[in-house]
Amino acid sequence: MVLKVDRLSSVRIYIQKDLRPLEARQTGVRSIGEAVGRLLAAHGRVPLLDPMTDLKIDDKAVRKAANKLESVESALRSHPLASHPDLRSRLALVQQRQELEEAMQASKREAKAAAGLILREELRARQRVLRRLGYVTPEGVVTLKGRLPEDLVPCLAAVRDAAKRVTKVAAECKMPDMSSDYEEYVASFRPDIMEPVTAWVRGARFAELSKMTEIFEGSLVRAVRRLEELLRQLKEALEGVGETLLAARFEEASNRMRRDIIFAASLYL
Repeated sequence: MVLKVDRLSSVRIYIQKDLRPLEARQTGVRSIGEAVGRLLAAHGRVPLLDPMTDLKIDDKAVRKAANKLESVESALRSHPLASHPDLRSRLALVQQRQELEEAMQASKREAKAAAGLILREELRARQRVLRRLGYVTPEGVVTLKGRLPEDLVPCLAAVRDAAKRVTKVAAECKMPDMSSDYEEYVASFRPDIMEPVTAWVRGARFAELSKMTEIFEGSLVRAVRRLEELLRQLKEALEGVGETLLAARFEEASNRMRRDIIFAASLYL
């Protein structure tokens, strides 16, 4: 038998201590019934135990919790569904819906975990491909075949250092669009086409460039042409401030880039 306490009353009823005999239990039930009947007739309700008045608890947290409980109970009693004949069945539907939502959330978590497992399997497959192609060792260390040429590593480091220094100062000076994470901006300087562009400047053929990168030929052509245009703009800016020696170096690099099919007027000629 399970007993559930709904409320505590400030009224105390004395009954026999030994309730094992049937007569004692029946007498106790009659005493409680008579007391509840008299209270309902006199006050319309059974007085509840008040923590502040009856237990002499003077605590702000308890007072706040009691007031909130009274407010919630009052709102529940005044709700249009409080006396609805189908209240229990409707509450059962609400509980069923909550259980379904919890099951849905659990299913989403399981699906996310399964997706993570699939991504891990894909990552392992990619690592196997790199190992078989010789770009990484069995221990996962990048080999010389998978690295940038050694002479380009300092160039990339210098560019990233300059970008980091300038972007950090700009962010500190509250320049627009410079308040985001500058580390992320510096990481955007990627070395994907450094090797093919360097080979092009050194006289390589375009067919050789295509074998150095997975980038589409059209994207590579646009990148080289934009880089050459940037070099010309920098050359003009340097001449404007009197840096003639450095401007000459930029002009030389621009001239080396402007050749062959990448700068042809039409690729169909």
